Amino acid sequence: MDTPPHDDSLPAQRMPERFVYIALFTLMCIVVALAWPGMKSGPFLDDLDHAAHVTTFTSWKDTLGTDCFGLFRPFKNFVYYGFHRYGNPSPLLWHCLPLGLYLGAVAAVFALSRRLTASSGYGLAAAAFWALSANQTTTVLWMACFNISLSVILICIAVILYDRAWDSRRPWAVCLPACLVVTFLAMVSYETSLCIPPVCVALDAWRKRRIFSKPAITRYIALAAVTIAFLGVRFAVGGVTNANYNNFSFSPDMPLWQLSFSAPWLLWRHFSMWFFPFGRMEFASTYVWGKSASMLDLLGGWGFFLLLVGAWLFALKRLPLFAFGIAWFFLASFPSSNFVPLRSGPIEDYYVVVPGVGLAIAVVSLVRAARAALAARKDSSLGFKQLAVTCLAGFIILLKLANIPFFHHQASLWQDPLQIYLTVAYNRPAQFHQKTLAAQELIERREYQAARTLLDESLSEAPWHTINYVMLGEIAIQAGDYKGAWNNFDLAQPMAKTSIRHKEYFYLRRGKILLVSGKFAEARDMLMPLLQRPAGEQHYAATLILADIYFQQGDQAKARQTLEKSATIHPERRNEIEQIMLQLSPANSPSAGQ
Repeated sequence: MDTPPHDDSLPAQRMPERFVYIALFTLMCIVVALAWPGMKSGPFLDDLDHAAHVTTFTSWKDTLGTDCFGLFRPFKNFVYYGFHRYGNPSPLLWHCLPLGLYLGAVAAVFALSRRLTASSGYGLAAAAFWALSANQTTTVLWMACFNISLSVILICIAVILYDRAWDSRRPWAVCLPACLVVTFLAMVSYETSLCIPPVCVALDAWRKRRIFSKPAITRYIALAAVTIAFLGVRFAVGGVTNANYNNFSFSPDMPLWQLSFSAPWLLWRHFSMWFFPFGRMEFASTYVWGKSASMLDLLGGWGFFLLLVGAWLFALKRLPLFAFGIAWFFLASFPSSNFVPLRSGPIEDYYVVVPGVGLAIAVVSLVRAARAALAARKDSSLGFKQLAVTCLAGFIILLKLANIPFFHHQASLWQDPLQIYLTVAYNRPAQFHQKTLAAQELIERREYQAARTLLDESLSEAPWHTINYVMLGEIAIQAGDYKGAWNNFDLAQPMAKTSIRHKEYFYLRRGKILLVSGKFAEARDMLMPLLQRPAGEQHYAATLILADIYFQQGDQAKARQTLEKSATIHPERRNEIEQIMLQLSPANSPSAGQ
């Protein structure tokens, strides 16, 4: 059996098992309490895109294809298709899935950390450092992130199985085959799980195993085969493989060298938000060269990168578990880091969830080293190195404690999407997409002037972000400027290729414009793609416009027939439709206000 090298001279401490599990359960209860304010929020952004995407599925077999962003994530397809088939649960139950998986991830981080530190106490500390990080609020509450928590569970299990296989006389009997299966499932869940093979190599180095021995190389070949198999399946089903796939978070003309040069600064933003999440909520983020970060910021990012590499090299022999944790952070960050310019991100708080496991392990290593230093120097003063480690560990503990109330604060923002968008929009420069999202929310609240101001800001930062013209078209419709609205939709037409939701929205609004312009036949033709998809998001609104077409043509019988059919397809709207049918008059046409 391999014995892990110790970062301190203290013997491993054993805690009563009952206390360990009570403490772990208490930690989970704290997470639930902190997340509770956001547990009543509804489906959000990507949730709507995924929900629209699965309406095109004809059977469960289709869940094995790509998701709405062209990524191979069948677990996501399976869950959203299940909601489509059987209906969305209440908001509270809706959030129970991502929350439940997150709590499972807390348990998995605890199990892995306990094995690495040979201590339940340090295992609990690592789990707490990870679980209570305020930057992970998004992952706890957003259904679209449930697969990230699932991947943390699977990654931790895979690494534990891999480590245990070295203890077994027959590693290929159970542990290694199970490890390979879990590794594949983790990769299917979330691409960051590609870090598992190199993490296992780093684990062997930390355990002081012979990484060039035949048993080790055999394991690495097996892990590489699983990785190649995943990438092959991903390619076969049409998953995104092009490094220049469409990501509107960047300028389409941005040279890839600029992205690679910015990568250390992006890594710094991810690293620092794990420790300093205050005012650092990040998702659906954007990056504009020369606006999002100054050249001094980018050079500082390279300085941080070199310092972190230096810290890792310095700790390899002095604090090997700390070095392993930093290596985990690097390896898990790499797929989204843009050192290889994949145009991912650029900055998302949920990108830190898997790398954060490594940071939690590194922090626990510092805490263990500080405790050892204090125990060894009871009757004398600390040396400079011991004092530095102790102060650093104490400072990090204080920072993580300060995360706790901020976690609750960020969860409370989920009660109002506008507050989330505005918080993210102004936490750093050139967050143009968040301003667009905030404008969309303001339009729904009929605050058109404030929305126009945000859209103008967004366009000044990112003229290529054509979704802004969709919002401007909506504002023009409300102002009665149908020609201006049509022109704006023409400018926004490229967005129709990025999402079925955008495409159907264009059909609906163009149909509305044609209706008010008296072009009834053209309006009906424009609505046909929507009317042919009863499961589509815009089907109900399209039926109202179609009924209005018939009504304005003087065919009240067809208008009523259309509304009755709509009530059959959308029974949850029956009361609303019946009210419309009672008020069939020029002043109260079915699509009024749509």
